[in-house]
This record gives sequence, structure tokens and C-alpha cells, in this order.
Amino acid sequence: MDDKTTSNHYNPLVYIKELKTFDEVLEDTSPHHKIQEDDVMTLINTLMANTKSENIENTSGDPFWEKSEMIFLQSLFYYVIRHYDKRHQNFTEILKLIRLSNPDATGVSELDRLFNKWAKQEPDAIRCQTI
Repeated sequence: MDDKTTSNHYNPLVYIKELKTFDEVLEDTSPHHKIQEDDVMTLINTLMANTKSENIENTSGDPFWEKSEMIFLQSLFYYVIRHYDKRHQNFTEILKLIRLSNPDATGVSELDRLFNKWAKQEPDAIRCQTI
């Protein structure tokens, strides 16, 4: 059995860089910085490549589900990076958001509500438009 309390607490999200302009670096006035998109996609691609099951094979040849999975993860990563402090930018928070994706009786999930609120606050922010 794995004992999570003895893990080294490795968190790959700390390696995702923020792009700042020269003025922002000097003044540190911008509360939101642009995320290095390549870092996010590299992390997601690595995660997916290393969790792919050799026992389950996609016989249709259609990459729809894999691409959907990538977009879903991308939107969750962006949300956590954009809205959580550094201490809470981790896989635990990603998993909490995944758990919020179950729709209620009206067909809307708590995750939908979070993303709709984000879309109203920051219409130009990087995120999946509809998840």
C-alpha cells in the first residue's frame, strides 16, 4: 500500500511560468499574469502519455475523446492557476474541481457555474469556453 504521507510532495504545477511584461516585473502591479501555455500543454501531454493504458485500445482511430480529455484538463489547470494561490495550485485542487463536474437536477454542475462566473469576470481569459 502506498503511504501518501511519506511522499516527496512533488507538484509539477510550480513549474508553469507566468509571462510578465517588463513594467509588471518592475512594478508588480498586475494581479493576473499570462500563463505560459506551452508549459500547461507539456504537463498535460506528459500526464496523458504516462497514464495511458496499454490494455485499452482506441479501435475507432477517432481522437475525439483524447482531445476532449486534454481540453477538459487544460481548462481545469488554467482555472486553478488563475484563481488559487500558489499553495493551492496542485493536483488535489484539480481533483476537487473534477468532482464538481457532476450535473445537478437542472443539468448544470457547480463547475459550470464556476466557469460561467469566470467568463463574466474575465471574458478574454484563457479557458475552455464550454466544458
